[in-house]
Amino acid sequence: MSHAKAVVFDHSLALSGSVNLDSRSLLLNYECAVVFYGRTEINWLAQWIDAQIPETVPFNCSPPGLLRDLCEDCC
Repeated sequence: MSHAKAVVFDHSLALSGSVNLDSRSLLLNYECAVVFYGRTEINWLAQWIDAQIPETVPFNCSPPGLLRDLCEDCC
């Protein structure tokens, strides 16, 4: 599992890193991100994202078992 994110918003802004975009993560965890403003860099990131898509596989989500659920609740 990769926790990294890469997001292209438009031709003037892109973001790559481990940061979650919620206030708890921004203020609690030590995470980082790189913000891209240049068109050349944004296009590079967009092409990289497009190149990753054929390598992806669907995530099959299944509900946790009782033991896992209890252990996660205790932790």
